Amino acid sequence: MQSLTDHARARMQQRGIPTAAVEALLEFGSASHLHSKGRELVYFDKVTRAGLAKANPAADRLARTYAILGSDGTVITVGHRYRLTVRAGEPHRRSIKQATSLLIVRLAAALVRRVACRADPGGHGGRLLDGASGGESITLVS
Repeated sequence: MQSLTDHARARMQQRGIPTAAVEALLEFGSASHLHSKGRELVYFDKVTRAGLAKANPAADRLARTYAILGSDGTVITVGHRYRLTVRAGEPHRRSIKQATSLLIVRLAAALVRRVACRADPGGHGGRLLDGASGGESITLVS
């Protein structure tokens, strides 16, 4: 087995990842280059995960294991993936939760712009005029 940093050993202990899982990951996993000092992300790709699930249905958590390797091949850290891994040349796919959050933010920004235009039809420098408080204004940040 390749050498492990103390940090990687600690994360294996904390996250319940056995040494055998890391060895299998390094032997059968796919590598993706990270643009950070020559590091690589090693993970089980879709085909390998399907094979692991067939062999052992309880291995789903271990099938989501990843490792970060240093430029010298040392295992820096390990963990469980909970997001999609974006590979070079493939479009980025957002999860439903991320897409919903982004949609809510965009709708809120559009609503603020619409309220600002209706409240300030004379174009008073991006300020909302509050008629009830005697002309106090609130500045909008775009």
